[in-house]
Amino acid sequence: MVYPTEDHEAMAKALGIGDGERVLEIGGGGNPFSRADVLVDVDFQTGRHRDGGAVCKSASGYYVQADVAALPFRDKSFDFVICIQVLEHVDDPGSACEELMRVAHRGFIETPRKWTEYYAGHPTHQWLVDEVTGGLIFDPILYDSSPFFNFVLPSLWKSPELVKRARRTYPHIPCVQMVWENRFSYEIKGESPVKFKGENQTIALRHYHFARNLLTWAAPPEHGLFHAGCAEKMAPEDAACSALHGFYRILCGKRPRKGSLPFRRIIVALSASLALRMSRYFENWFNVLTLKFFTENRIKNEGNRKDG
Repeated sequence: MVYPTEDHEAMAKALGIGDGERVLEIGGGGNPFSRADVLVDVDFQTGRHRDGGAVCKSASGYYVQADVAALPFRDKSFDFVICIQVLEHVDDPGSACEELMRVAHRGFIETPRKWTEYYAGHPTHQWLVDEVTGGLIFDPILYDSSPFFNFVLPSLWKSPELVKRARRTYPHIPCVQMVWENRFSYEIKGESPVKFKGENQTIALRHYHFARNLLTWAAPPEHGLFHAGCAEKMAPEDAACSALHGFYRILCGKRPRKGSLPFRRIIVALSASLALRMSRYFENWFNVLTLKFFTENRIKNEGNRKDG
């Protein structure tokens, strides 16, 4: 079954959540589930796991700041728990899974599939997740840079239709979607080399590579600015991190931090910013002309079929 996670009304219906049932959501800060009575997020301030995005508070939900591996609720205090795009981030997925089963009678889990991580991914993800016979398998992410340079993300950000297909029409293709009742099985294969409870060189490196990879595909620079800033903040003595953040700031129309870039590299960054703006213009022009061509062609073909 397909669960359209961005369509909350359809999700509640598909999951069989009744009107009087008490619902908990884990990690819904960026897009809180409208049916949730209580919403838990580990971070309401920095937004590090949300690309720096602010928490979008629901008018109906009650917010609690807590770690999914140590939830402050009594056993079976919820009828349903929904946990979307969370478990790939956590330090201890085993404890997180146990806590989900402890506090709720049943629930829904969604994570990126293992193969999705290879071509998309995110610097705050710690685990490659797959579903096997109704359970989850967690493998630690051991690389610091995406094996395929995060090549799919820029296309996703540039296309509302692609977002719709990925999040509403076919979310089960790129993501594990699992409904469980009472208990589910899980297996942890190894230990993550990263613990996101401090700022260290390894985390900085992952943010650096993510931001650097996005430049390879001329992605909209606002998507990489936050991560370049994280890399510089976590490794302030690393000249490469400082230079990347300065470069991104110029691409986004901001002044670089004083001393982060020599004058020659500022000129290069300004030239790159101009080239990116021009490429966006020509790309939009190409898309308009292509749409016009195929629209006219479709109308002509439909007319021919009617005449026949």
